[in-house]
Amino acid sequence: MRDDSGFQFFQLRPANVTDVVVFTAVVRTVITNIYIANTTASDARARIFHDDDGTVLSTDTAIAYDILVAANTTVVFIATQSPGGIFVSPGGTIGIGSNTGNALNFTGYGVRQRRSKL
Repeated sequence: MRDDSGFQFFQLRPANVTDVVVFTAVVRTVITNIYIANTTASDARARIFHDDDGTVLSTDTAIAYDILVAANTTVVFIATQSPGGIFVSPGGTIGIGSNTGNALNFTGYGVRQRRSKL
């Protein structure tokens, strides 16, 4: 697999507390970092989900749940599983959520499989 690197795959500031899908892979993708910025004066909590066979956002597919993001700070979720990322198969999804609407900005970066030229 040859990779393209340095892509921003998603960016979203959820307006409410409903968990949402922010990325659906078309080709094999590796999410390496997710930045979570709290731009408010109050603490908030973040959730991250990965589901490779559907779009179920629940505690069953949570990879990080209720991460504390202090007021006016940024947390970087670094995917450290070997060999270094969250592998998302075609059709697989990444979801996010927050306990407070309009508080957290989620931005995800990574690499994707380059489509072969035939």
